[in-house]
Amino acid sequence: MKRDNRLMLFDTSVLKDEEVFFKFYEKMPKERKKKIDALKPEGSKRLCLGAGILLDKAVREYLATDCSKKLPYPSDYEIATAPQGKPYIKGLSDFSFNLSHSGDMAVIAVSDREVGVDIQKLKHFKDSLVEHVFNIEDKKLAKELVAELSGTGLTAGDAQHNDISFDQVYTRMWAMKESVMKYTGKGLALAPKMITLKMAEFGEHASSLVAYIDSGEYSARRLFIQECDALQGQDSFYGISVCSDYEVFTESPEIASL
Repeated sequence: MKRDNRLMLFDTSVLKDEEVFFKFYEKMPKERKKKIDALKPEGSKRLCLGAGILLDKAVREYLATDCSKKLPYPSDYEIATAPQGKPYIKGLSDFSFNLSHSGDMAVIAVSDREVGVDIQKLKHFKDSLVEHVFNIEDKKLAKELVAELSGTGLTAGDAQHNDISFDQVYTRMWAMKESVMKYTGKGLALAPKMITLKMAEFGEHASSLVAYIDSGEYSARRLFIQECDALQGQDSFYGISVCSDYEVFTESPEIASL
């Protein structure tokens, strides 16, 4: 059954309130509680719980389309792991999901087909990290995006790696690559440089981002990338990317609340 794709974001800073944290912690399935308990930093615990809250919300709202009443806690769905290590919900063949978190934010992408999502809070990209993650085509794209971001009319060859704009662009591009790695289920086992990011002209949406993977079963296959800029404000910058088979994954990312 075809389901609408969804991208939901959740600010976990609300979980700094201990009463709120434990209220939702108690509603989590045993496996999620184990993950939370295994983490020491309080921020990591909040992110892990936030991811669990998003997944629980997505599953219950999905099931509500076929059920006449709201399902009770504790969770009554089972999470399993595919051979490549990617989690899925047992018995829901048309419900694929992927989770990510960074900074104070957690995100979930839900689809009727395979999907990968990643969120990255702004980080500084040293030259050594750039060389490790990005190939020649990626670096060319980065210069084009920086020129576009700056609005100065610089050509790709004129742009220099000496501005925060490059950190913003590389943060976005790293989120794109991570979303591709997570789409495949291979994670970091898929070398970042094996993924090439490009702008492409097709369909109704000109200059869309696509990814090509030079590895195994995904070689020469085109995957679509959609960015979300809902959190790119003055006080914080996040790169948020969804990788899927859809040219447009969703028109409107959702901000989830408790």
